[in-house]
Amino acid sequence: MIDIPKSLNNDFLLLESINQEKGTSRAIHMLIPEKKGMEYKLGRGHEADIKVTDISVSRFHASIKYTKQGFLLTDNNSKFGTLLLQPIKPTFKFDQKPLLQIGRTKFVASIRDATTITYI
Repeated sequence: MIDIPKSLNNDFLLLESINQEKGTSRAIHMLIPEKKGMEYKLGRGHEADIKVTDISVSRFHASIKYTKQGFLLTDNNSKFGTLLLQPIKPTFKFDQKPLLQIGRTKFVASIRDATTITYI
């Protein structure tokens, strides 16, 4: 449990690392950006703001940037990629080619018009 002050007026993001190995501890990170454009680095390297001690994680794996629209997760061309468990229906834009993974199956979506999504 984490106490979050009622006076906290800023947007914030809570991250919980869930390790599947027994005997390892969980970590909780609370990101409270001071201004738009702030960026947090995720990885196992020394310069990472959020350290992940897993050999499959790159030294600078991904970043989380605080924008006008909210928090934006961006992969840094990591070897194994960055996956996001998204419990809500995702939205896609024309300039994106999102990679979707369900289990071991990966899909690349290319959007033809506002109503059609083609999976390649």
